Amino acid sequence: MPYPVVQWKRYIEGARDDYDKPRDSWAAPVPISAGFAPTRSEEPRDGLTTRVVFDAQLVLDKPIDYDARDKFLVDGVEYEAEGVGGVWWGRFSRRMFGQIIEIRRPDG
Repeated sequence: MPYPVVQWKRYIEGARDDYDKPRDSWAAPVPISAGFAPTRSEEPRDGLTTRVVFDAQLVLDKPIDYDARDKFLVDGVEYEAEGVGGVWWGRFSRRMFGQIIEIRRPDG
């Protein structure tokens, strides 16, 4: 099984539209070296909505300075960052192994 292609889309602070109004904008995606670990999917149990949320983790060997508004593409599928991720420390060596970023993709 091949490794997934992971790309990072950085949030652009202070972007404006053609009418000089603030708008959300992201930079062009850049490839990063990361492992992808899908963790779970969640469906509402009320019977009224069809929104499914997919949660996953990205595991990076070198930490990046990302923002909670950044987005990530995994094999072309867009995920949103969930807050600020943690650093992966060795249990006994206290050596930093990398960074874990929680990502989420709402569908529907």
